[in-house]
Amino acid sequence: MSTPTAIPSQSQSRPRADAVLLFVASVVLSLAATSCCGSFDSEATRKDTAARQWLHRWQQESLDWTEFHRWANVKDSASDQADYLLRESAFVPLTEAQAVGLAGDSKSAVGRPYLLRGVGPANRKFPQEVYVGTNGEVWVGGGANSRCPVPMERHAVIAWLESPPREVYVTFVVAK
Repeated sequence: MSTPTAIPSQSQSRPRADAVLLFVASVVLSLAATSCCGSFDSEATRKDTAARQWLHRWQQESLDWTEFHRWANVKDSASDQADYLLRESAFVPLTEAQAVGLAGDSKSAVGRPYLLRGVGPANRKFPQEVYVGTNGEVWVGGGANSRCPVPMERHAVIAWLESPPREVYVTFVVAK
């Protein structure tokens, strides 16, 4: 005679099914959350690596910065030319004609135009900012808001300054 096997009641198997369902749902949600942060394609990786070469943070605890408004972005069609001009230096003095050729227009008759290194997001959704320090430093800041890594690109700018920059600092920050 065989021993009858106990059949679990529905009330006993329900918590186990709920636990399995909860586990599966958490794995799926976890994968979905991380999959939105895919890796960069080869071109974005190349540009991101090149942009990182231009990053330069200041070493002092703090500097006094003032937002500067006499600057312009280099137009996309002139970015290769700007990269070439900035290959060995963080800034290059320009003539007014060169500035117009790189930016598409002239933002200021005050000061001399200088081409400066800058880094921004690849999609250009977030603007850059330019600040000047009390000792002639210039800071070109770029950044983005994202839960995921953001590919950077070189985004040179032209600033009309009274004198050459003592130092050019370039930063890029991703706020989460």
